[in-house]
Amino acid sequence: RSNDVNLNIRNSILWENDFVIIPESWSSNHIIKVDHSLVQGGYVGPGNIQNDPLFVNDDLLIPFENSPCLNAGNIDIDYDYDIIGNIRPYPKGSNPDIGAYEINQNFAHVLTKFYLDANINGVQDVDEGFIGKGAIKINEEKIVLNTRVDGLFTLADSGSLNISYEQLDNQLWYLTSAPVDYSFEVNEQEFADTIYFGLFPSREIKNIEAGIYSPALRCSRNIVMEFSVTNGGTTVEGGVLWASMDPRVSQVYPLIQEDYDDSGSYGWDYNNLFPGETFTRSVSFKVPGVTEIEQGERLTFISQVISDEDPDCKDDFVYEDEVRCSYDPNDKLVNPNREDQLALLDQDVTYTIRFQNVGNDFADDVLVIDTLDSNFDYSSFKLLNTSHPEQLRYTLSLEGILNFDFHQIYLPDSTRDELGSNGFVMYSIRPDSTLVDYSTIENTAHIYFDFNPAIVTNTTTNEVVREYPTVTAFDDRLWPEVKIFPNPTSALVHFSKIIDQIEVYDLNGKFILEDSNIDIIDLGNNSNGIYMLRIVERGQVIIKKIMIIK
Repeated sequence: RSNDVNLNIRNSILWENDFVIIPESWSSNHIIKVDHSLVQGGYVGPGNIQNDPLFVNDDLLIPFENSPCLNAGNIDIDYDYDIIGNIRPYPKGSNPDIGAYEINQNFAHVLTKFYLDANINGVQDVDEGFIGKGAIKINEEKIVLNTRVDGLFTLADSGSLNISYEQLDNQLWYLTSAPVDYSFEVNEQEFADTIYFGLFPSREIKNIEAGIYSPALRCSRNIVMEFSVTNGGTTVEGGVLWASMDPRVSQVYPLIQEDYDDSGSYGWDYNNLFPGETFTRSVSFKVPGVTEIEQGERLTFISQVISDEDPDCKDDFVYEDEVRCSYDPNDKLVNPNREDQLALLDQDVTYTIRFQNVGNDFADDVLVIDTLDSNFDYSSFKLLNTSHPEQLRYTLSLEGILNFDFHQIYLPDSTRDELGSNGFVMYSIRPDSTLVDYSTIENTAHIYFDFNPAIVTNTTTNEVVREYPTVTAFDDRLWPEVKIFPNPTSALVHFSKIIDQIEVYDLNGKFILEDSNIDIIDLGNNSNGIYMLRIVERGQVIIKKIMIIK
């Protein structure tokens, strides 16, 4: 080292490096100055800190909005922009953030959290956890349901803000703490506050709900599937979460060591699961390739949860999806996912909205807007799972408009991080109990990456019934007199006899056409792919697949 080199570090982050600053290793003529910087292990100097910077990930070195780097830099800087051109400091008049990026903190907000007041004393004790229950009313106008233990995040405009506890859930939960409402005068952009409501159930209800989230099942790809249990009751629960894998997948291993292993099923103990809280475990596996499974064939996975204290308190969630060799990275999946598109009137319908950043740069924010069908009971809405719980803020209006706002998600693009470029949100909702059989419910979501135009997902369609019809499906061995040919076909499909009724659907469950009393049908107006034929003959139903290749 030469004697005329000095080290002057300001507003910088030194983290996870292979070297440290050791003044004693420099000559006495060197001058080392470090101020208002985050230094792993610490370093003496004005404004220096040593806490974890809380980066988005190892590749995207942007601090989250709760990072100690925010508003902690030296204001005496001679540059007005950060590394990507954002104004620095932001908001104007504040201290700059430590590091290369200036984070947008220009929003006022109130965080509302709900806790289980087990001893009904109106105070949150150390063993009383937060719950995903409760609701608030904002300015006597807007009711927002809480379904997460992290609580509700309310953005506040300048002026008066009133937040009050709203009694919902058919009087299932009642307020034990005071006051009932809070009023605020928001007069600065950095305004922030947190309020707490204590709740206690009016009656004991045990209800645990199983769930599964999966990316699309792409041929020969390794994916990670999430199995979850959500406490939908009023008691604190413990038990076992089981994940049962389709036997056709390979290279299976749980990401967290399982507590039980039973021939393709893996189990984990869960304990102290508070109402509204979710416990999740993930399993990695490889999807079969095109030589191992027919494209369009479905794989089946089962999530099962059992309560320790009550063996009758249990739930199963069956996840079925087709194997695809290519897919729209932004789509919507519905469960139940039956070939006849039917769903039960008295059971929840579960939707999963998947999105992926396939651009060439990370996305600051992702907004998913989902307008619910008017045939749903909006009060039954439940948020089940999401890929980015820390960034998600959501609202459900009285008109049934769901806004899932992934604020400062910093979703990387697929060329840089294929796995990390994906995200999802999963929720359930129940049809209106007054609907008549075969009422239709449809759903389409719009996904916005930053300020880009909306990406519209596929439309899911279900018909609700009070009970599934009893039908008998035959294969060729049991019902040899009905044949279809040729298969594949370019247009015409022949039947070995006159069919009473035929309905044609694509693999997303979209109705294509129907006809009756025919022995030939023309599918030439449809694009290449696999289609489902629902054949009704002598009151019996048979489902067959037909491939169109032109």
